[in-house]
Amino acid sequence: ATPDIRCLHEICSLLRPFEVLTKELSTDKTVMSSKVIPLILGTRNELEKKIPNVIRLKLKLIEELDYRFGAYEQTSLLPICIMLDPRFKDIHFKNSLANSKTQESIVQMMNNDNDIVENETLSTAEPDGSNTDKHCDLWGHHKSLEKKQNDRACNNTPRGELNSYLHYKILKLDLDPLIEWENTKTIFPKLYKLAMKYLVVPGTSVPSLPF
Repeated sequence: ATPDIRCLHEICSLLRPFEVLTKELSTDKTVMSSKVIPLILGTRNELEKKIPNVIRLKLKLIEELDYRFGAYEQTSLLPICIMLDPRFKDIHFKNSLANSKTQESIVQMMNNDNDIVENETLSTAEPDGSNTDKHCDLWGHHKSLEKKQNDRACNNTPRGELNSYLHYKILKLDLDPLIEWENTKTIFPKLYKLAMKYLVVPGTSVPSLPF
């Protein structure tokens, strides 16, 4: 009957975003974790735009998406992966508090790495001046303060680097974020190290099988 056919067409229309989502997640051998949530949000947005007669199915599909992925901003890993992907950064964050917490987590990791590098630099630096010898650098504390002051003046602090990165242009979707990081690692050296760690986290537990 015609009403039944119309109903089937509407059901197919509602399920279409999930078909596209499945194919999108199957195009690469390994799907980055940073790509999953923006795709889920895009799927939800496509469902929201539809006005079918089978409204209960639409609401149920949205409910299931929210149930499975609605709390992604509260996890510790995915928000960092997303923010370090130059295709997405923080544009998909709906919760400003979660956005701030993710930024703070990244800055803290950059600070920790900075402290390690600074300690290694100070321990291997050649002593100079009459008040230093091989085991005692009286200017070590001054050098540490000098470096911090110069970093602040040049906007080279972790917070400054992250802010500059977030205001830098968004990378187009069809470009490789890893290649982009290789091209910008001299601009954002501390973030580059983190990006190389987090962007390789797979978004699925098994390799994708192309359609």
